[in-house]
Amino acid sequence: MRRMKFQKRVITRGDEIYLLLKTPQKMFLFHSSHSRFQLYVFPFLIFLTIFVLLSMIYWALRRSLLPLKKLEKDIRRYGRGEKVETDTDIVAGEDEVSRIAQAFYSSVSQVQRLSHARELFIKNLLHELNTPVTKGKLLAELSEEPRTKRMLGEIFDRLSQLLRELVKIEAISSAASVSEKKESVSLKSVVNEACERLFCKDIPADNLPDVMLYAEKEAIVIVVKNLLDNAIKYGKNPNISVIDKRLVISSEGEALPYPLEHYTEPFRQEYGQSKKDGFGLGLYIVSEILARCGIKLQYIYEKGRNLFIISDLPLDNVRRLNAD
Repeated sequence: MRRMKFQKRVITRGDEIYLLLKTPQKMFLFHSSHSRFQLYVFPFLIFLTIFVLLSMIYWALRRSLLPLKKLEKDIRRYGRGEKVETDTDIVAGEDEVSRIAQAFYSSVSQVQRLSHARELFIKNLLHELNTPVTKGKLLAELSEEPRTKRMLGEIFDRLSQLLRELVKIEAISSAASVSEKKESVSLKSVVNEACERLFCKDIPADNLPDVMLYAEKEAIVIVVKNLLDNAIKYGKNPNISVIDKRLVISSEGEALPYPLEHYTEPFRQEYGQSKKDGFGLGLYIVSEILARCGIKLQYIYEKGRNLFIISDLPLDNVRRLNAD
């Protein structure tokens, strides 16, 4: 068998490359118009340039958006009622983010000044009103006429009670939320403390389940106390129970002629017939506290009883899991 012989030769003319193959019978010529630089190096340089440009754009955008994260944190803090300080690094620029930050911090600063001025005014007002009320109560005790002593005592006691209610309203309205002081508390202890503040021991609460709540104790005690106070003042046979994770405070009496929203406005005294012992702030305070806790207050009239229902009790799920 004869061995086939062939020759090869590479011919270059500028960027043109030719490969010549010779055999005894035929001749083959292969042509390429691209150099190695054009085939490999040039595309790689294009890819590298695009990659560097995209990386620079990404880091530039990331750096420009960093103030937005700080601004978002301050907005969330302001929403929780925390004090917010102006970030000079954000407001120093002239871009859109800096202008938004300037508007936000300017509004926050103005609101904080107004809030501070309002708190100072309320504190001074309550102090100036509480001083003459206290002096009046002392002078009423010095009166020798029993009828005058009793009338003055009732007047100043009512004024003192009104001042305490105004203090509660101020604390509720100035607080952004009641979530900062949450703790695990027993429902029975809340009800017992509410009853102690009302000086009532005959409300049946022993059958309450051993439920643990996760909430601010003082706020929940005020809610239960005000609802129980209304049940005692304007109804008969008050009762408190838990039905399907809902706290129900009820009493016998006539149905409310208006929707519940009518009585949750401040200084509403149409609830019940006796108006001398209250200022129409009880249900308003209850509604405000529950709204800040994200809890609903409902009213139902059923079988001759007025039922005030606190839906979605803030149960302590950790304690419940441990108990299970």
